[in-house]
Amino acid sequence: MKNYASRIKAVLKKNGKYNDGMTLLIDSTAVSLNTMELCRKELGTLESTTVKVQTRYGEKLEPHPVFRTLRDAQTVLLKNCKELGLNYEELSRAIDEDEDTFKKFMKEVNDVNDV
Repeated sequence: MKNYASRIKAVLKKNGKYNDGMTLLIDSTAVSLNTMELCRKELGTLESTTVKVQTRYGEKLEPHPVFRTLRDAQTVLLKNCKELGLNYEELSRAIDEDEDTFKKFMKEVNDVNDV
């Protein structure tokens, strides 16, 4: 997570958008990126996209919790990027991936949310 934060800070400084009051926002963005990475790894190990949940009416299927976690992390990430003035290109540089890879990942995340 510290690595993401330092990369985001470097990109902001390079673009002249950094100030000392952004620390909490940068840390929150780094946490979101880290959470998304963990979710992406978890998604690769899933055998099913649903889990059985016992309710007072019996058993029902619900989406796996990783999808909600991923959606929440993405929401926070996109909100923070807007507040920081970062776009996909700048953020992809911050997380050390090329723009196409990051855009593809974000598209996959958006597609997962539609499930």
